Amino acid sequence: MVEPKTLEEAKQMLEEQRQKLIQQVTGSERIRALVYSEFLPLMKKEMGVKKAKEVFYQATFNAGRKMQKMFFPEKQSLPDFRETLLKALPAEGAVNGIEFVKCSEEELVIKVKSCPFKEFWRQLGLSKEEVLEMCEVADGIDHGDFGAMYNCTVDFWDKHPEDCCIITLKPKTE
Repeated sequence: MVEPKTLEEAKQMLEEQRQKLIQQVTGSERIRALVYSEFLPLMKKEMGVKKAKEVFYQATFNAGRKMQKMFFPEKQSLPDFRETLLKALPAEGAVNGIEFVKCSEEELVIKVKSCPFKEFWRQLGLSKEEVLEMCEVADGIDHGDFGAMYNCTVDFWDKHPEDCCIITLKPKTE
C-alpha cells in the first residue's frame, strides 16, 4: 500500500476507500434484492399471496431480530443509539443516504434517501406496486431489528415527494 505524503493525499485515499466500500456494499445489497425478487413470486405461486407475504415478512423479521442481538445487544437512549447505528452502518450510512431528521430522548427520525433494493427492483422493471410490495415484506428486517428495542414505524417512499423512506423510533413504554 502506498503511504500518503500529505494530509490531502491521505484524505483522498480515505475517500477512495470509502467509495469502494459503498460500491461493494451496494453490490451485495443488489444481490439480496435479486434473491428477494425471485423468492416472493415463487412463494406467492406456491402458497398464495397472503400466506407468501406473511412468511416472507416473518423470515425478514426473524433475521432482523438476530441482527439486533449481534449489533445492538442492549437498549440505549435514542441519541446513544443514533451513534451506535452510525458506527454499525457501512460508510456511516452513506449507502442509504441516511439523514437524521430528529434526534431526542423521545424520538429518532431517520430519512433513508436511497435504497439499493428499491433502485434495483426498479431497474429489473418491477411496477410501482410490485416494488412497494417487495419493500413491505423486506421491511420485516427493520421491525425485527429496531422493533426489538423501540416502537418502530416505517413510512415508505410512495408517501414522500423525495422518494425516501422515513423510519421513526420511539421508546417503548413498559
